[in-house]
Formats: sequence, structure tokens, C-alpha cells
Amino acid sequence: MIRFFGDYAISTLQSKKMKVAKPSELNDPFDFLLEILDDTSPEVLDDLVKNEDFLNEYGKWLVREAEAEGDVGRARKLVGPSSVSRLYKSMTEMRCNVENNFRLLCFNDPDEIDDHGLILMWSHYGNEHKGVCIYFDYNHLTGISQVCKPVNYPETEERVVLHPMEAFNEDSFIAKFKSAIFTKSRAWKYEQEKRMLVPLDKKYSLVEHDILKGMDFVPFPVEAVTSVDVGIKANNDFKRGLFKVLSHEEYAHVNLRQARMHDTKYKIEYDPISVEDLNVPM
Repeated sequence: MIRFFGDYAISTLQSKKMKVAKPSELNDPFDFLLEILDDTSPEVLDDLVKNEDFLNEYGKWLVREAEAEGDVGRARKLVGPSSVSRLYKSMTEMRCNVENNFRLLCFNDPDEIDDHGLILMWSHYGNEHKGVCIYFDYNHLTGISQVCKPVNYPETEERVVLHPMEAFNEDSFIAKFKSAIFTKSRAWKYEQEKRMLVPLDKKYSLVEHDILKGMDFVPFPVEAVTSVDVGIKANNDFKRGLFKVLSHEEYAHVNLRQARMHDTKYKIEYDPISVEDLNVPM
């Protein structure tokens, strides 16, 4: 897996910590969004309270909430347009809870990104080709999260929508929730993103909050870094900064390459370099 960095690549390698994002911080407003079918019109509510499947699912939920034991009939009597209307508020709160319980760590799949996509990735996330692209071995990142999946880019423009009936069926809700997390518009397909879903469970989470920066980070082992590509437009000051970090023995295993433009094509090529090549004269 690869991840592009700008100037902060140096501090990332020094601290051995990567920033993780809140869902609300992502650069796509449609991202991480499980859209709730929010229609509380009398017609929709009337249809819902007459729907046998919905009554069963919602009734079971009401029974659980009331700590009753299987009294679906009693719960059904509580179902009406006013209670279903309140349900929409609860579902909206579920979406807000995602923000408080998860962080994202985003990578890209180098085997799936084409040549044109790489040019865009360097431009958008590699500080306009002035930064680096770091290769990570996921086998050394499993301590951060066991969930790492590629993003799906469907051909349709329809978003992932949660119907009230699905909210109270655990299997349906989880399936829709996962689908929303790992689905983006095909406009982003060039990224070929892979996402790690990082829980904020206080007992097991590795997420650290930096109060001064107002950001969340996760530590990674140096063994996770396998290769570093230096951008075409990386300046000498930046290269010297990389040299100071990568010349340490702990990074001796890392392969280095210098990116360059292909002679005749819109394509980026890479030449192997040594860490000493980064120690350019002042």
C-alpha cells in the first residue's frame, strides 16, 4: 500500500506516527455518509406503520428497549406515526455517533492505479510532486486495525441509503453501514483507495490525540515502511531533511527512488537512489 505526503513526511518518519482522519474531515462531502431516508410525510409514515415487516423489526427493537421478553404484540401498539417520526431523529444520531467512534487511515493500491492516476495523486496529495510517496507493508500495520478494504466505485450515481426498516435489522444495518464507509463516487476511481477503519475504543485503540495540533495520530513500526519515492519537484532542503531521518540505522532497510518525467510520455518513472544521494550540498 502507498500513501502520499507533503512536507510533513519528515515529521511522520521521525515520530513514526500517521495522522488519522475524522469522517467529517474528508475532502469529499459525500464520503462516509450513510444517507437516511428522511421522509416523515403522512403518506410515508402511514405506509410504514402498516408494513408487517417493519412492525416486526421495529417492534422487536421496542421490546428490547423496554427490556421486555418477546412481547412484539405489546410493542406494536406503541408504533404509530409519532413514534416512527421520532425514529428518524434516532437514526440521524446514529450517523453522528460514527464521528465519535471511528477514524480513517487512507492508503492507495499501487497495483491498481494507472499512470495517469499516479500523476494526479502526486499533484493532489504529494504536495504537487514536491513530497514523497511511502510504501507500507500492511502485515506490520494490523495492530492499528484488522479492517482494511478497497473502496468501491460503482457505475451508478445512486448513494447508499438506509431505510428505517433496515435500521432495526442488525444484518441489514451493518451491511449498509459498511457499504457506505467503503463506497465513493466513480469520480474518485483514479485514487484506487484502500481504507483502514480505526476504532476509538479506549481499551484497545492505538489512536493518540495531540492537544496542541488538535489532531489524532496512530504509531507505526519502522518495519512497515518498505520504500520511499521522492517527488519530481522535491527541493534540496526537503531532501536534506529526508536524509537526516532515513540515514538512521532503523530505516536502513528502506528502498529509495527518485521520480522523474518520462522522456516522451505523460508518465512518471523512478530511478533507484541511495540515502547519500539525498544529502545534496547546501
